[in-house]
Amino acid sequence: MKLKPSPLRLKDFVVLRYDYKFIAIVNDISFPEYFSNYDYDLDFAIRQNPDNTINIFVKILINNPSAGKPLQGYSMEVEGVGIFSLDENAIQKTDKDTLLVNSGLSMTINYLRNFIAGATSHFPAGRLWVPSLDLRDLVAGKKAAMQNEPVAPGKNVKHKRNTKK
Repeated sequence: MKLKPSPLRLKDFVVLRYDYKFIAIVNDISFPEYFSNYDYDLDFAIRQNPDNTINIFVKILINNPSAGKPLQGYSMEVEGVGIFSLDENAIQKTDKDTLLVNSGLSMTINYLRNFIAGATSHFPAGRLWVPSLDLRDLVAGKKAAMQNEPVAPGKNVKHKRNTKK
């Protein structure tokens, strides 16, 4: 099947911040299974630039608790930005937001996931893949926060994922 180009084009992706800390492993732990005990927080922002490019900023916190100590292994904060152009003549105005979230935000998150997996593949506990997330929950939480509405349980502004069993 021949590919049809999207009106949304990725121009660049840049890692803006990468803070990594290795917490000594003192117990007999099986990696990568242990990574499922980590908390994963994600936040994002979409900005239109004067030159009509669109920046999609994504920040991921991994095993980086605001209170208490992080678990053994990795603790990190990673921020990146996807820089996109959009042919607005090729889509209807109502489709722009859907395209930015469903394609642009997803691409930016996945570029960060790949960056983290690549970097951690060289680290002591091995490769860490950021788990899949519920994009609808992430976007609903962000919309509610921007409208100053109360956020229903499970609808976090930051997509918190604790995969503890």
